[in-house]
Amino acid sequence: EAELLARVNASDVLLLGEVHDNPLHHEYQQKLLKARIDSGARPALMMEQLDAETQPALDQALAGSDRDDVLNHVSALIKFTEWQLYQPLLTIAVDNKLPVIAANVSSQHLQPAIWRGYSAYDADELKRLAVEQVWNENRQNFLARNMGGAHCVKIGDELREGLSLSQRLRDAMMADSAVSSIARGVVAIVGSSHARRDIGLPLYFAA
Repeated sequence: EAELLARVNASDVLLLGEVHDNPLHHEYQQKLLKARIDSGARPALMMEQLDAETQPALDQALAGSDRDDVLNHVSALIKFTEWQLYQPLLTIAVDNKLPVIAANVSSQHLQPAIWRGYSAYDADELKRLAVEQVWNENRQNFLARNMGGAHCVKIGDELREGLSLSQRLRDAMMADSAVSSIARGVVAIVGSSHARRDIGLPLYFAA
């Protein structure tokens, strides 16, 4: 544990992958976020559980002066069924005046990738996000296999390919939402697959 905390406190970006409804994962996330703060850092809390479109409303809520009112407004923006599991993390952020980044990309924004591929998006923007630069055939094969498992393998090859493209774009855009906060430090709360070094957010943060 001491070695883990030392690595946590030396990190610019701390990716805490989770199974969303696992209470133990949330307990560990709170402990590690507190450890990061106790080291003197004031990192941004990046959350997949908040859609990027809610960022203006989130910032407005966080600017409030009444703690309970702030927490109620911020919690209401979480669309996950298990939203109560994230209240302790948000409480830590509010009490320590941490910025909170709404990182998730809406399904509506990703639909074109699923059905039309990356041709539906601006080529220069995709290049800036390093969507293709970080990718290779081995990563694609692995992601496609896992995408099938996530959907009980009851999807066709075309949909599997589209979902893989959308997953990559989601990771690239989530990383992009937080990259400007790296100087102060980022603690990211994301699903476990997004935290993987071989196919997830670390690729895009590095790029």
